[in-house]
Amino acid sequence: MLYVFYGEDSFSRRDAVAQLEEAVGPPEVRDANTTWLSAGGLSLAAIQWSCNAMPFLAQRRLVVIEGFLEQFEPRGRGTATRQQEGSKLPSPWDQLAEHLKGLPPFADVVFLDGPLSEANPALRQLRPVATVQRFTPPQGAALLEWVQRRAGDVKAALEPPAARLLADLVGTDLWTLHHELEKLALYCQGRAVTEADVRALVPQAKEVRVFALTDAVVEGRSSDALKALYQLQEQGEDAGYLIPMLARQVRLLLLCKELAGQGVRQEDLGRRLEVRSGYALRRLLQQAARLPFDRLDRLHARLVEGDLALKTGRYEERLALALLVLDLCWAASSHRQG
Repeated sequence: MLYVFYGEDSFSRRDAVAQLEEAVGPPEVRDANTTWLSAGGLSLAAIQWSCNAMPFLAQRRLVVIEGFLEQFEPRGRGTATRQQEGSKLPSPWDQLAEHLKGLPPFADVVFLDGPLSEANPALRQLRPVATVQRFTPPQGAALLEWVQRRAGDVKAALEPPAARLLADLVGTDLWTLHHELEKLALYCQGRAVTEADVRALVPQAKEVRVFALTDAVVEGRSSDALKALYQLQEQGEDAGYLIPMLARQVRLLLLCKELAGQGVRQEDLGRRLEVRSGYALRRLLQQAARLPFDRLDRLHARLVEGDLALKTGRYEERLALALLVLDLCWAASSHRQG
């Protein structure tokens, strides 16, 4: 059979290929009967030779072709031009679908690609003769269902609040979600995974604690900022982590304000900012809405200066960080009062 798996969700694309790999036969013969081909330098003869080779001690042969359709994606053209060129493929690929109709009954061929437009000429040509599936990251309730289903696959029992927190912290990055679920399953050893386990083990939970520090700093709340700083330090975080994270948060706030001012829709902001966590994006939007550009600019400049001062070693690190946080709070509060 002929398949086209494409879309933004690379984890689910690879998962679909894994299911076809299982159909090849027992694990010990799968490698011998699975061929991975890259689009670079690929020829029609290479595809046909790979498909026509008889399976070795197995039921089926699987041929996976990576990135083939992407190379024909129309780029930098208007919609009308893309539609006009939508049915055109250069020779020798202009009759690709016809050549693939004659696949031997034991062969499965998968074209594995990232995001594609409907104007892609290879996609348009293969759609009538192939099983075509687009994979997009699950959102909202679908993401929560995916977390619980994948947790069962890795033998992790998540309490509902833990599942919601994990989905909220990590967002739609399914590779990271899968690895975190494996880690939680190993850590909990058969017992139910709790919210506390997620907060303790998932790296993205650190960002939540950094948000608390950022909130206090940008609002000039020195007492709360020092409390958040000490909590992070007690958890082993040092200046090499905290200062870049603070600077990153301020940069994201500046970008968030700029993009929102340009009319970028909220659902597109996460992608543009490369923020997949729903929690992190909501906090960014809330902070950006109430903070002026010039205050954020001033805080970013102070962070750069403070980082340089810290590296001179004038003060012990914990004291130097505390002084820097107080200086940032003072800068924010004096600006607000002025």
